[in-house]
Amino acid sequence: MLLGTTNRIHQFDSDPEDEEEPSTKRARLENLSANQIWDPEAIKSIDRIIFYDSIYIPLERAEDSEEDLVQLEHVRTVFNFEGGLRTNHLIIPGQMKFQDIPDILFCRKISDLLCNNVGKIILPIKKLKLVIFKERIEIHLSDSEEKGYLMKIIYKGEEGKGKRICGEALHREMDDYKTLAACDFFFLLKSPELKLEKLGFKIKKDESMDRYPDVSVLDIIVNFLAALEDVIFVSKLSYIYS
Repeated sequence: MLLGTTNRIHQFDSDPEDEEEPSTKRARLENLSANQIWDPEAIKSIDRIIFYDSIYIPLERAEDSEEDLVQLEHVRTVFNFEGGLRTNHLIIPGQMKFQDIPDILFCRKISDLLCNNVGKIILPIKKLKLVIFKERIEIHLSDSEEKGYLMKIIYKGEEGKGKRICGEALHREMDDYKTLAACDFFFLLKSPELKLEKLGFKIKKDESMDRYPDVSVLDIIVNFLAALEDVIFVSKLSYIYS
């Protein structure tokens, strides 16, 4: 995989949109002792996720049982049918709308067939950013080059499973939230004909400063990108820790 530039050189510095007020940074640092700053345990990453070959493929993890009132195979068939109805027309040029992206991400997880089908849809994304917090991950995206982001998708854990939140929409999935976020982000990145004005990664330090957020989600994304044969066109690339 290659990152192709359009008219600008990659920039790995801070972004004015993401800058934290200096007074806020000073206030947080003043609460630290020297031992907290240099203690290895304080920065040890926990709850890491590991890359494996089939991590991106939607797997059918449950089998039918004669005791079930409704067979899972019937449920899968209904979801595949409804997911197809919701997304098939979006492949047609001009039909895809920016606000359809959360539905597409949901349908991506229904089956391998739907994942492949929605992967052919051209997504109207100009800016994309992954933000890692201590206990959640956010994907910010916009179909405009103007300052700011028009959509925020939040990923949180719940009893070992992941949930995807965008506005009033909430989708619960079997994957843990970090794996779910990594796979969704990669899906957005490999959209056909994608040309990003800005691609960003940001790690937000825990306000209590007791440890760094787990960044193993970045390992998953790097593994995805390493296997990607297509070029991703990016005008500006930023990587920020704050």
